[in-house]
Amino acid sequence: MDLYNYPVPDLQANELSSNLLELQHLNYLDLSGNSFNYSKIPNFFDSMKNLKYLNLSHADFGGLISLQFANLTSLQVLDLRGLYDVSTRTFQWASNLLSIEYLDMKYVNCWNASDLMQVLTKLPSLSHINLSGCGLNMVNFPWRSINSTFSASVRYLDLSWNNLDRSILNDLQNMTSLEALDLSSTFYATSSSIPTWLGDFQSIVYLNLSSSNYDSFEGEGGLLDIKHNEMGGPLPDWSEQLKFSWYLDLSHNLFHGPIPSSLGKLSFLKVLDLSANQLIGSIPESLGRLSSLRKIDLSDNELTGIIPKTIGRLSILEFLALSSNNLTGDVKNIENYRYCLR
Repeated sequence: MDLYNYPVPDLQANELSSNLLELQHLNYLDLSGNSFNYSKIPNFFDSMKNLKYLNLSHADFGGLISLQFANLTSLQVLDLRGLYDVSTRTFQWASNLLSIEYLDMKYVNCWNASDLMQVLTKLPSLSHINLSGCGLNMVNFPWRSINSTFSASVRYLDLSWNNLDRSILNDLQNMTSLEALDLSSTFYATSSSIPTWLGDFQSIVYLNLSSSNYDSFEGEGGLLDIKHNEMGGPLPDWSEQLKFSWYLDLSHNLFHGPIPSSLGKLSFLKVLDLSANQLIGSIPESLGRLSSLRKIDLSDNELTGIIPKTIGRLSILEFLALSSNNLTGDVKNIENYRYCLR
């Protein structure tokens, strides 16, 4: 039997028999992908104190979260993503989840929960947090709400598709243990520069500050996406921090100055998009050392000089856009020259 294609039945919440409580050693429960017709999350979950894993994602529950999980002190994973009709007015129900490591509440309505950070910052094991599309605003993030313990433990933080402002970046600057940070479509683009402290994030492999994240990145490895943000200033030299990156998109901003030659150190880079900025100077020949590159877009800048012949040696390059610049050179030396005039 193909379990992946087997039809999942619609269930009613009242069909979730409290006889589950008789399974005294149950530590893993997955009810995801069912349809409970927007009935309230059952209260008896709170009595299943041996649970370490609970997945209710996309299960069509509704109503308020109150005390359904308050006593699950052994719980390590709680997945509630995709419960569009569930909301919470407080996070006090999570205050005893001292073993929780993974919390995913994507699309759960949390905008009334002013104690969100007050509670989450006291959970010592928490390392993965997804609050994407939860209706959050700055009321949920009081000034200096992130403490040192929280900063050291959290590795993955997704606050995308909320209504925050750039002051949230002040709270995040000490979270240098982060490996993934997603703030895409979180705040309106306003003119600013890339925070210099982002260069201190030695462990980061995924950083998304884009304000128009409508196209999903499905590549492998690291990502730095800050497109459509009206950010300016010179391009920073993050060659050490980004050395394992596969995707770098800083397009449609206000960056000016030359392209750093240190980009040639990003040996894993597959996509480089610096288009629609105010970059000047020549294209560094060091880009020709990036043998993994499949896409280069430097169009709509103010670049000058000769197109480096080294770019013509990028054997797997599929997309090259250099239009709307002041470049010269023999494009016959570039295998994908037809894209130069896009």
